Amino acid sequence: MFESFFDGLLLLLGMGLGWALSRAARAAKSDYTQSREEVLTGLSRLAVNDPDDAVTALSHAADVEPQAIGLQMTLGSLFRKRGETDRAIRVHEALVARPGLSPADFNAAQLELSRDYLKAGLLDRAEALLNPLIAGADAGDALELLLELHEQSQGWLAAVDTAQRWQSVTGKSAGKRIAQYRCQLAEEARERGEVAESERLAEAALSDDSSCVRASLLLAGSMEARQDWSPAIDHYLRVIEQDVRFTADVVEPLRRSYAAAGDAAGYAHFLDDATAAMPGSAAVAGAKAQWLREQQQNPQGFLAQQLALRPTREGLLLWLDAHGELADESKGLRATLLRSVKTRPRYVCAACGLQPSLLFWQCPSCRQWGSVAPVEEAL
Repeated sequence: MFESFFDGLLLLLGMGLGWALSRAARAAKSDYTQSREEVLTGLSRLAVNDPDDAVTALSHAADVEPQAIGLQMTLGSLFRKRGETDRAIRVHEALVARPGLSPADFNAAQLELSRDYLKAGLLDRAEALLNPLIAGADAGDALELLLELHEQSQGWLAAVDTAQRWQSVTGKSAGKRIAQYRCQLAEEARERGEVAESERLAEAALSDDSSCVRASLLLAGSMEARQDWSPAIDHYLRVIEQDVRFTADVVEPLRRSYAAAGDAAGYAHFLDDATAAMPGSAAVAGAKAQWLREQQQNPQGFLAQQLALRPTREGLLLWLDAHGELADESKGLRATLLRSVKTRPRYVCAACGLQPSLLFWQCPSCRQWGSVAPVEEAL
């Protein structure tokens, strides 16, 4: 389970080795030899994916050469990544309390300790360490950790402010992240019944990130709830323009909205455009098949064409259903397909590959924002 951080830690441990050996060079020869061998053993064990023995060896090296600051910080970081947060805290607290540290080493130790506190859920302690750091050379790292803290505590207003400061300090865009924070605030406002405020926040999110699907869905849902059909349709259509993968999620709301608006021609035009943009999409094909039935047309030929373009279980199920009464063997096939369709992943995270059955705006695995989207299979 530790393979993901082995490579990165090799570099850090190499730095720790430099600290240990430079300090050990000024110690007795026996201590130098022991420290050097323990660090090299730790690096060797880590390289062969043996984190338990690596920690043991590095701990011995740290005992022999306790003044090796880089090694101490690396050892604490390794404890934290192993889930031994209490041990990481002890190591890094001892470093912060050590007299005579240079300002750079002191700030680095505080950053590591704040990461320990965040991992342990000690948010107040982490914030107390980070606030003084946001004015110094480590401001970017400190602000990034503060963002993580605000996300854990669901302090979305503070998260917006911190993200804007991070953006100013680093020169990098935080627009997509800020838009998600505003959407969180918009959802909270909607739950309180503050519709106008919710819509204002969603519009602000689109100003931060014009590709924010979540903001468009919030606005579309708000317009549909108050039966303002034309703007609702516009917002749902904008979702498709922002990310065509979300077509499957807005097909049914668009059908409702066009029907309520009495715009049958507009819905037919949408279906034609969607079929051209997403050939073989089971969600679009299902909606078009239903529309064909309403026009007293048989959808079998259309469904067969779509299935040939992109074979899917949903598409095959639609094609079978278009045939009316099925033979017994076909009924068994349909039942199997239906069970399979109900259990297949509906969404996927582009960052880590998680396949949840529900849409999360922040991936519960890798914690990335806006990385989860609908996925349609292809057989």
